Amino acid sequence: MRHSIANPSQLRAFRQSWGEAPTLLALLKQYAGNMIVKWAIGVGKSHTIDRIIEFVATHFLYDLVILLAPTKKIIRERAYVKNPPDDIKVVVLKPRPVKQCGKLLNQQWKQYESKGLGLLGRNEICKSCPKYQSCFWPDQYGKKLEGTRVIFATQAHLERSPVFLQQLKKWTKATTVLTIIDEDNFLMKSFSRVIHRLDIERFIQVIANLSIEASNLKNWEKNCTHLLSSTTSDLRTLQLKMPSMSPKVAAKIQKTGSLMFGVKFKYIGYDLSIFPFSTIRSRERLDSGDISFAVHPFIKTDLMVFSGTGYDEFIRYRLRLPDIASPFENYTFTHPETKWFNIASRLGARVYFKNNSTQILDFFAQLIIKRINQGKRVLLIAKKIFIPLCIKELNDRLPHFGLDRHRVETVDKKTKLSDVTLIPIINYGVIGINKFEDFDCAFCLTGYYINTEIIDTILQDIYATDFKIPVKISAEGLPLRRTAHVEHYKDRFYNINYLAPMALNQLEMDVVLQAVGRIRPYTKPREVITFQCNAHPQIEYTKEFICIDEARNYFNISTRREFEGSRRLKEIQNLKESGLTQKQIAERMGISERTVQRYWK
Repeated sequence: MRHSIANPSQLRAFRQSWGEAPTLLALLKQYAGNMIVKWAIGVGKSHTIDRIIEFVATHFLYDLVILLAPTKKIIRERAYVKNPPDDIKVVVLKPRPVKQCGKLLNQQWKQYESKGLGLLGRNEICKSCPKYQSCFWPDQYGKKLEGTRVIFATQAHLERSPVFLQQLKKWTKATTVLTIIDEDNFLMKSFSRVIHRLDIERFIQVIANLSIEASNLKNWEKNCTHLLSSTTSDLRTLQLKMPSMSPKVAAKIQKTGSLMFGVKFKYIGYDLSIFPFSTIRSRERLDSGDISFAVHPFIKTDLMVFSGTGYDEFIRYRLRLPDIASPFENYTFTHPETKWFNIASRLGARVYFKNNSTQILDFFAQLIIKRINQGKRVLLIAKKIFIPLCIKELNDRLPHFGLDRHRVETVDKKTKLSDVTLIPIINYGVIGINKFEDFDCAFCLTGYYINTEIIDTILQDIYATDFKIPVKISAEGLPLRRTAHVEHYKDRFYNINYLAPMALNQLEMDVVLQAVGRIRPYTKPREVITFQCNAHPQIEYTKEFICIDEARNYFNISTRREFEGSRRLKEIQNLKESGLTQKQIAERMGISERTVQRYWK
């Protein structure tokens, strides 16, 4: 049964029914601790997450609640970060304080981080820093987290370390854990890893040269030797268990390796330690002798994923979950006064946009002027690579078409959005910025598309080469629609064929909807123009156009030639009424008398 939330009173009722923490937590328990909360942007996701965190922490429903957000900016907006309670230990995991480190130390750290030498850097760089004693960063992990009830971290932690949640559970000594994931962007990152043959050889030599007493090191050396000599078939049957390694021993390996091999040494202890947890079918020895494998993130906690457009089956597939419920799958959120238009044309794609930018930006410049003259604020969205071009061309066009005071600019911390002469432009990929809630229109100047290689990486990064099925993206129909599917008909029954369209929508339309969602079109009366050869995954477009001409006709926008002709007509008629002759007008305007004659009557 479909549920349509289509007006403010229905939205209020929905929030009252489902926006409270106890209700959603009871639903989570009903679905065995795995649930996706699929709410459109503006429904109240952020406030609800705040309520859940507070309720869990104050009612001791879990020993630990972890929020993983896509950006630091989103974390800074959370209630417990702005105003942490006095009686509950709340920790915000932060990256290395680059500004505090300074230029010289940052140069050193850049080299250490690229080689996985974090422990060595803490010993050699941090401890020699005069700010070491007052710096939070060197020891923010480990024992310092014991007793923590709430942790905020970016999803980048889980991208780097698939066992990150298990580490937090161990360090905090929590028994029961709730993980909340705000949007599912990290699922679009590849889970595959490569350990280079030369790095394994150097690692073995370093261990062999260490003089410290550590019985486990012999097992490490033995396992690395096995890896080095294994074929792809061997790797898939190899039962390795890397023994634990203390931070002290790991730091010693990093120190010795750097002394022996200099900048050529890369510490691979972490990748080696998670290799045993890799998917069997992902393991492969490459022609170079390097070892490729993939490890899913380990989600061994109760889980709530808040996402506007996520597919439960795709999330389950990427996280390797037995199941994940989507109780709000049949809810759609719309505002009756929102108008959502789409231009289903390839002209917005990267390969076509530049050559067609004249007609595209002529159209949008005049539409922007129309909306501004109606007293509306306009937000522009474009692919990052084309933002400089769009800014230059639009700022040339706006005065030409009759708007002198306004300007198109990118947005930074110093930008004053209260300035009504500003027309902000943002790029696709912007997440969680709530600065544009009061804007009336969002116009996408370009499309946002991905290629086959990207979709293949996300779908099949957990498979070695011999298990991969060729995938392709095709576009057909009117209006034009892009879809992903297996390349060969014989492979149509594989799961990849079923998941490919979901992956395409996640990688393309989800990014677009995140961007236009900044103006809250689902809960406020807004005007949106997207530029995609895709359907909206949840609602029908108000109107869809197969080309710019159709959009121009619908919005009553002139072509440049029509605009120039109209302006010339008006100017000639004004000069005629002032008493000038055709010859005088031609001389005044720098055109031929014959041209004046065409507009005379």
